[in-house]
Amino acid sequence: MSRMPKRFTVSDALRYRRKHQIANQRLINNSIDQITKAIKHKSSIKLVYSQYPAAFEYVSKKFPDVPIKSVEIYRCDASYLNEIGLGGIGGCYSCFMQVIVISHEYEHQSVSDDIWGSVRATATIDEIIVHELLHYVSLHTGARASSMEVEEEFAYSNSIEYLRQKGYSDDDIVEKNFLPYFMTIVDTKQIVLDVFGEHGYFMDDLLKLSKDKLLKLTKKYDEEVFHLVKKAAIEKAKELIELNDNHDKEYYDEINDFSGISFDL
Repeated sequence: MSRMPKRFTVSDALRYRRKHQIANQRLINNSIDQITKAIKHKSSIKLVYSQYPAAFEYVSKKFPDVPIKSVEIYRCDASYLNEIGLGGIGGCYSCFMQVIVISHEYEHQSVSDDIWGSVRATATIDEIIVHELLHYVSLHTGARASSMEVEEEFAYSNSIEYLRQKGYSDDDIVEKNFLPYFMTIVDTKQIVLDVFGEHGYFMDDLLKLSKDKLLKLTKKYDEEVFHLVKKAAIEKAKELIELNDNHDKEYYDEINDFSGISFDL
């Protein structure tokens, strides 16, 4: 006689919730520890308003009710950031500490020989400051985006005007600032399956392959997949710019309103 499945009780739900809370708190503590180490390191330099007035003034004028100039910004050694688990960042905003950390060597990163690593943002320090201050704007009242993608789109869309003021064309904005992020939100898995399918390899065939053979097949069509992913990422980035240009004032009053607990694009 088969045993009846165990019922999921209120106690189970409470235990699960508690475990989830503990896991989240560990992540928060780890993030605070990383940022604290970064800003206290002997090589870290605190940046001030007078060094990048255009960046601060741009965000401040766009969102006059947000205390932009109160945010602390530190330029930190890239190798040390890598050592403490923050390697590869251009900048990051800690909502727990209201501090922005920027990689000291970010403007001078070399381009990787790897085809995927060749896609790198060439944003300057002031452009990174604008982007991270916009994250501060979106979170300063405790409001949260409905997803990381919405949060990033808010920051990228609200930085377009600043980049244009610096003389960037829309193509420049995509290539120098937007592309690396948009590469990460393309449905790469579907593109891989589509490419395999075009070459006669369908899901049933792929499931029968060993890991080594699947890896060889992936490498064989890697460049083709890369170019399709990059094309899709460019299209997504340009769609965001077009959305930014075409929506009326009422739309932007809505997504830039932080009086509630959340916002959505």
